[in-house]
Amino acid sequence: MVFKQTWVIAFYDSRIRRGWWSRIARKGFGHLVIMSPLNGHWIVIDSTLMGVDVQSISEKQIRHLFKYLRDRNAVALQITQNEKQWYCTNGIFNCASLASRIVGLRRPKWFPYSLYRALLKNGARSFSLKDIGE
Repeated sequence: MVFKQTWVIAFYDSRIRRGWWSRIARKGFGHLVIMSPLNGHWIVIDSTLMGVDVQSISEKQIRHLFKYLRDRNAVALQITQNEKQWYCTNGIFNCASLASRIVGLRRPKWFPYSLYRALLKNGARSFSLKDIGE
């Protein structure tokens, strides 16, 4: 089953070094969080070293998250999920590979910056984290 959904992916440098890739990640692209509006709430998915954190948060809470991301100089893209779903059970599992699978890219990306570039090639557009208001 495939749900065609619009996703916002915010790329930023986390305060926490999240793994070996954080040492070689491009500045501003150390981590990402993926989120989507759904029935008056937002689904927020964050892949951490401890696992995957999935939350449903309110519009008020998303404003706080957007402020946090703006304070971290995040860059955000918006893309509509590909109708095809690709499964990949082998390889690295991190924030970028999870997000690339969610949006339906044919091959998962291992680094946030390579995902950013692939999303732009696949029609993603810039998303302002101020769009939800203050």
